[in-house]
Amino acid sequence: MSPYSGPEMKGHEIMALLEGEIPTVSREWLRFRESSAFPKGAPLVDQVRAFFSPMAAFLKKRHESRMPVPNEILLLVILKGIERTGTHTKSQLESALGKKLPD
Repeated sequence: MSPYSGPEMKGHEIMALLEGEIPTVSREWLRFRESSAFPKGAPLVDQVRAFFSPMAAFLKKRHESRMPVPNEILLLVILKGIERTGTHTKSQLESALGKKLPD
């Protein structure tokens, strides 16, 4: 259970608060890719899945006292961070995950 006890926030409000985490996600994605045991050319979906768990746990822990953070919002923040590194485009991420991402 989250220690957060404030008013419930809407997804766009949570997303706005997490915007500041995108540079952290980008930096960690590059670090992950450099140190990852994934073979070159491993499916992007597998790489994102492996990165999501520890990154989501880190972000939740950092923000749990201020707000509950749904996994759907975390996924958007993480994908935006990956996109901003330039290693993959939005369309590559959408194709790998089989879902359309907001702008």
